[in-house]
Formats: sequence, C-alpha cells, structure tokens
Amino acid sequence: MTAGLRLQLEVETPHNCVVGNVSRETETRIDWITQSTTTAGSKSVEFALPTETVPGGDEFDTVFQRSGDTLYRTSCNVRRDCPCRCIEELGHPISDIKAHEGMLHVTFHVPNSSKAEQVVRELREQFEHVTLQCVSWARKTPKGNAIALVDQARFTDRQHEVLQTAYEMGYFEYPRTANARDVADELAIDPSTFAEHLAAAQSKLMDAIVASTD
Repeated sequence: MTAGLRLQLEVETPHNCVVGNVSRETETRIDWITQSTTTAGSKSVEFALPTETVPGGDEFDTVFQRSGDTLYRTSCNVRRDCPCRCIEELGHPISDIKAHEGMLHVTFHVPNSSKAEQVVRELREQFEHVTLQCVSWARKTPKGNAIALVDQARFTDRQHEVLQTAYEMGYFEYPRTANARDVADELAIDPSTFAEHLAAAQSKLMDAIVASTD
C-alpha cells in the first residue's frame, strides 16, 4: 500500500521568474529559496547567494549575512505562468526550490500516482521542458514504512526517452492503446531495440522497488 510520493521536477525558468533570472544572469546555483504570499497578487521571496555574488537591480534587499553567503529578499507579482503557483493551486505545497542553469528544480508531495500524473500533465500543458527528475515513495510493509527512490540519473537519455514515449502512448495501460511496434515506430527504431532499452530501464526501476522492501 503506497503512503505517498515525493516528486522532484525540473522546469525551464519562466522569463518572469525573479530568482531564476538571478541564477541565470549570475551563473550561480541557488540552493536555498523560500517564498510566501504577502498580499493579493504578490509574494515575498528570499534566496541565498555566495557573498561575492551580488544580484543586479535595486529590488533586492539584504536581510541577513552569514559566513560565506548573503540572504536577499524581494517581492514579485504572483502570475499564472509560474510553475510553483500551478503546483500549489492543485493543492500541493512546495517543499523545496532550487535554480540552476536556467532551470527550476521543484520538490513537493502528492498522496498517490494519479495526483502526480495530474501535476505533470498540467505543467506540460503550460511550460516547456518539464522533466520528472526523481520520485520517491513510502510503502507500508509488515516491517513498517519503506522508501523507494527512483533517480533519473540512473537512466541513459535513450532509456528515459523510451520509457516516456511508451508511457505517453499508453503502452503500460490496460488494455494497451499502443503496442511495441507502435512505440518503436514513433522512436524510429526496431521493435527489438525498443525491447532491449525497455528491459534495461525496467530492470533499474525494479532494482529500486525491490530494494525498498528488503
């Protein structure tokens, strides 16, 4: 019985994302970001930068300094074309945000896989380059809760493409809405090559699931 999922998504930084733009312009990875709604239509955002890195513009206030980095605060309008707002409007508070190389890395929790699919689908309808980076889930076993972790970095680019294409075409549905040849044709590869990539990717998935129940 699944007790919930933790998702980490990578989304291309919208052009109006204040912190994302700071990360991109300063070529700095920002690993600490927090935000809160202040008034209707605006929110307060705080983020940390290395002390030697200063964001451009007058809209950033220095609020705290510690060894090695500085905490800045700014405000921005809450826009509909914000991935964090999209996720939170679906009822899932953001638990962690990072910005790096023009991408936002957003972490949040959902109660089940159907909710996860809903969030990913909604984001992909509004934003480009939405990638599911990592999924972990708590699974209730006779020994208690076990955590399974699926790290996207374990998959080659081709394995990830095969899994994503097969999933989107309905290969894993019951009954299937696409067979192996359909998916292989979409990928422009032979069915045997598709089967090899799929078997390798599924083996890595199973390794994570089996390990979580040991």
